[in-house]
Amino acid sequence: MIGRPTFATLIALAHEGRPVVGIIDQAIVGDRWLGIEGVGTSLNGEVVRTRGCANIRQAILLTTSPDMFETGMERQAFRKLKNSTKDIVYGGDAIGYGLVASGHADIVLESHLEIFDFMALVPVIENAGGSITDWYGEPLSMKSTGNVLALGDPTLLPEAIALLDPHSPPIEL
Repeated sequence: MIGRPTFATLIALAHEGRPVVGIIDQAIVGDRWLGIEGVGTSLNGEVVRTRGCANIRQAILLTTSPDMFETGMERQAFRKLKNSTKDIVYGGDAIGYGLVASGHADIVLESHLEIFDFMALVPVIENAGGSITDWYGEPLSMKSTGNVLALGDPTLLPEAIALLDPHSPPIEL
C-alpha cells in the first residue's frame, strides 16, 4: 500500500457459483462501486457505464504490473495487447476495474489472480455494460485460472482474445 490510495476492499456475493453482487470499496478516498446483476453499477450512488471503444488502437489499457505476467507465453501475450493499444497505465489494482466500469479506461489485463481478487469485479464490470472473462473469453468462475480480461466495450473481445493467443502471429506496428 505504501501510502498510495490505490488499494481497495473487494466483496462479492455469489449465487450458485456465479457472482451477482460486487463491491469495490476504496475507503481512503471514499469511492465505492456497486454492481448488482440485473440492476446496474453505481459509483457512490450514481449510475456509471463503460464507454464505447470500437477500435483497440484507441484503447487505454490498465494492469497492476508487467511483472505479473510470469511465463514467456504470458509476457508475449501482454506485449502484443499492450503494443496494440493507445496507452497503458500501471499500478491501479482493483481500482482499474472501477475506472473501466466508470468509462475512464477501456481494458484491464491481469494474470494469476485468486478468486477473492476477481469475483467482486464481475458484477461491477458486467452491470456497467462491459465484459470480464478469462483470456479465452470464457466467463469467470470459482474454477478460473486467474488470467482476467476486462473490457469496457465488449465488441473488442474477439480482437483482444486473438492478440492474447500465444499461437497468433506477431502484430505489425
